[in-house]
Amino acid sequence: MLLLPALNQMTDITTARTVAARTHLPVVIDVVLGLPVLAGSLLAGYGLATGETRIWLHTSAFALIMALAIYVIPDF
Repeated sequence: MLLLPALNQMTDITTARTVAARTHLPVVIDVVLGLPVLAGSLLAGYGLATGETRIWLHTSAFALIMALAIYVIPDF
């Protein structure tokens, strides 16, 4: 009798993992998210390139924020 609930939970977990692996964002969403990131990177790089000295804090912070945005937004 104790084996049946465990087997049912195992089947549910397997089904949930299969559905999660098969569902993903459409390519259009990736493109719509990627274009503003590329445009922002272009503008930020152009703005940072005109300065005489490079401020590594700004460069690192921008790269971290863009990476975080790309990672988090599709997860929603």
